[in-house]
Amino acid sequence: MFMILNGLLIERDKAHIMADSEGYNFGYSVFETIKIYKGKALFFEKHVKRLKNACDQLELSFPYSTDEVKKYCCDLIAANEMETGIVKILYGKNKNTTDMVISTRQNTYRKEIYDKGFSLCFAETKRNPHARLTYIKSANYLENILEKQSASKLGFDEVVFLNIFDKVSEGSLSNIFFVKDNILHTPIVSCGLLPGILREKVLFLGGRLGLKVNQGEFSQAELITADEVFITNSILGIMPVSQICDYKMDLSNNTITRKLSDAYYQLIENQ
Repeated sequence: MFMILNGLLIERDKAHIMADSEGYNFGYSVFETIKIYKGKALFFEKHVKRLKNACDQLELSFPYSTDEVKKYCCDLIAANEMETGIVKILYGKNKNTTDMVISTRQNTYRKEIYDKGFSLCFAETKRNPHARLTYIKSANYLENILEKQSASKLGFDEVVFLNIFDKVSEGSLSNIFFVKDNILHTPIVSCGLLPGILREKVLFLGGRLGLKVNQGEFSQAELITADEVFITNSILGIMPVSQICDYKMDLSNNTITRKLSDAYYQLIENQ
């Protein structure tokens, strides 16, 4: 397997970064994970735009053009013979310079997982809408990892964060949508969430399908009593939710979720 380090295609086990870099020691870095579908990185320009915006907010210089990064990713996808999977761009501070590491891995989500749906529980930690890193996809992911590990030990697939005002925010690796009385709802960004690329696409698709779409503030009870719930991220796409804590949800009733999923697959076929 190969990876890209600062523009160079090298074997994975020969890639090294400085052990005293700020990116390694303090998580002073940002990243994007992008779905590979039929050999192509989906919504690539959107991901790189978000990466560059995060760099600006963290005062990280980014000397690469979008076309340069795209070429690196395409070269790596071809070298690793990835028809489907994931490409990750990690960009971090290293003293007076920076490092860009691009890697690939397999996508482990299969049809049977979507048929079963995800189970969710709620995190003990609260999201802070006023925190500077809340809206940046930085490598400071330990809080998310710990909460997801705790959920996994209890048998759940994903964990939902409420914010400090007890409003639904986001998952550890996902954005949250729910349907109530044929209206599509999702927490507004100011609730303290990372606005995902797939979140944006679902909002667009919902409008195109003629759905009423509402971004707002929602309680835990409103999520639990929804008619349909699903989560999104760039790798999952649209994942139905079949359980929230002890509450079971009948996926056969997921009319709107299925319509959005069908529209999403049509969208990526045309990428």
